[in-house]
Amino acid sequence: MPTILVALGYTSTRAQFYTVPVYAVATIVSLVMSWLSDKLRRRGLFICAGALIALIGYAMLANLDHQRQPQIKYAAVYIAAIGIFFIGTTVLAWCLNNVANSGRRAVASAFVVAMGNFGSVIATWAYLPTDAPGYKTGHYINLGAEAVVCALGLVGICYIRWENRVREKGKRDDRLVGLTENEVRELGYRHPKFRYVE
Repeated sequence: MPTILVALGYTSTRAQFYTVPVYAVATIVSLVMSWLSDKLRRRGLFICAGALIALIGYAMLANLDHQRQPQIKYAAVYIAAIGIFFIGTTVLAWCLNNVANSGRRAVASAFVVAMGNFGSVIATWAYLPTDAPGYKTGHYINLGAEAVVCALGLVGICYIRWENRVREKGKRDDRLVGLTENEVRELGYRHPKFRYVE
């Protein structure tokens, strides 16, 4: 974000200062959306919404003139950050909602956080000084990533609806045949009575 703001004409100190309200607003929206997602017990829908919001922000950043429209580009930074912030928390919650038993949850949460941090490695190479001041390559990479996130969210929703219907019809009950009581407890999310959170 500071790199983008410097490209809008702010000094590096001022660019750092201008990131603060963006992070503050994105954090507040993230908390509200996380609460709403919990209340509605819907994760995939919120992930898709966040991805679409961020996609709009990156499309604006990639296509607006940084010299003639710096205020609008600064607004686009807010839009992108808002979408991205609540995607991260919601993806982690969705993963943990759909993995049963504490050991699996620990591994799954570590995996999700590691994959999330992988994005910062890509960002280091996506926003190169040679692309300044527009940074179109970085913006388009992020735009594409948000489109993929939205598509994967939709696929996840469809799969969960299908799998929950299959379990409602008793088509996973064969998993219980021949198991001891302890083995049944260890099935976790594979247990026929487990229902995935959409």
